Amino acid sequence: GRLQDISTGGPFEFQVYDDHSSNQRRYEALGEVITGEVYKLLETECGLKRYSVPVDIDEKHNEAGTFIFASDDALTNPDKLLILIHGSGVVRAGQWAR
Repeated sequence: GRLQDISTGGPFEFQVYDDHSSNQRRYEALGEVITGEVYKLLETECGLKRYSVPVDIDEKHNEAGTFIFASDDALTNPDKLLILIHGSGVVRAGQWAR
């Protein structure tokens, strides 16, 4: 895929404001939107399921945790296993780069 400007059809432009911090904030906000879309595609198009890690996380006690995407039968199928984990920094499961 390719990120395009919907009004011009041209490629994504990082530098649209005069100052770097405004461009960076715009880039990070766009990254969050893309992450949400990737997650939706992983669940709807790829049939992956979101699993909490650790599986017994207690949100009432503010325990730290995360999630992974795995095939629906990941915990019961001994023959095949697909797991997508988050990368370091802002790269999330299902994204190769940002």
